[in-house]
Amino acid sequence: MKHYWSWFRLDKEKNEFLIGEVIFPYEFIDPNYKDNHKRYEQRVNENDAFDSSIDCKEGDLFLIVCNNDDFYKRVEYCFEYKKNKWRRVESDVFERMSKYDEVMFGKIKKK
Repeated sequence: MKHYWSWFRLDKEKNEFLIGEVIFPYEFIDPNYKDNHKRYEQRVNENDAFDSSIDCKEGDLFLIVCNNDDFYKRVEYCFEYKKNKWRRVESDVFERMSKYDEVMFGKIKKK
């Protein structure tokens, strides 16, 4: 899947230990990364952002992945649900994999 989204929920019982490689900050891959992250944050907080209603809980993570088919262009935009709103956060794959469970995922559709 070239572009997709994933929704994660904190599992307080899960505490896995992971080892991996560090990657460059996404600003080095895409010079518009910060601006895009802000735009996506605005969009995911709009009433019609999702095809169906989702039951968001405090601490949930929402991830948007673009260019998944190209290792050198792949970027992630991550948001955490706090105080009834999605807020931009830095994407941390190790934190996500060690403490969260994926609730849903899907392909990003063009309008």
